[in-house]
Amino acid sequence: MTGSEDRSVTLYNPSKNLMIKNYKNIHNYDVYTLDISKDNSKFITGGGDKNVILTDVIEGKYIRKYTGHTARINSVCFSPDNNVIVFDA
Repeated sequence: MTGSEDRSVTLYNPSKNLMIKNYKNIHNYDVYTLDISKDNSKFITGGGDKNVILTDVIEGKYIRKYTGHTARINSVCFSPDNNVIVFDA
């Protein structure tokens, strides 16, 4: 999975070198960081728009958007049990 300056996230199958799905316009600015949940059902992204967004992998829909940060989001990650999301701006 990759994040891009075109505001999208792309899911790949690395063993077959194939793109599986492209999630367009996840953010309103570059996607700087992302992490995938341990069960592969969701992913979290952080971007230059100062938002953290939790997205469903299969449906591609927002689960939750975390707003109100004063700087771009540089790092996001799930806790090992997927119950906590940690991010840094």
